[in-house]
Amino acid sequence: MKIAASVGGKTYQASGPGECASSAEASIYQVPAALWHATWTGQDGSEVRRLDLTVWRPKTGKGDMVGLSLDAGGTTHRIATVKGGEMTGTGSPNVRTQGAGGVLAVAGTDDHGDKIVMTVECERFDEVVAEGG
Repeated sequence: MKIAASVGGKTYQASGPGECASSAEASIYQVPAALWHATWTGQDGSEVRRLDLTVWRPKTGKGDMVGLSLDAGGTTHRIATVKGGEMTGTGSPNVRTQGAGGVLAVAGTDDHGDKIVMTVECERFDEVVAEGG
C-alpha cells in the first residue's frame, strides 16, 4: 500500500503492508452499495500512524460517500459523509480500479477545517467478509 496525503498544507507519505478490500454487494444504513476499504497501521517513526478509509458507492447512483480517519502529524483527521451516520467534514471520494487493485482518493475538509487531498494505492482488493460471517 502507498499513502500520499496533504493535510492543512503538510505532506505525509507512507508505504508498506496494509489491508485493502472491496465488495460489490454491501449496504450502509439499509442502502445497497459497493464499497472499497483500506486500513493501515504505521510502524514507529512513520509519518502516518493510522488510516481507516471506506468509500461507499450507492447502487442508486446518488453520489459516493466516504468515511476517513487519518492519524498523521500527531492529530486525527476525520471526514464522514455517510448519510444516516454522524457527519463531519466534507469530502469527495474517487475510486479507480486497475486490475486486481486500484487507487482510492479523497479531497475535502476535515473536522478541524484542514484541507485534505489524499490517495491510497492498493495492489489488490480482497473480498470483504460480512460481519458475523
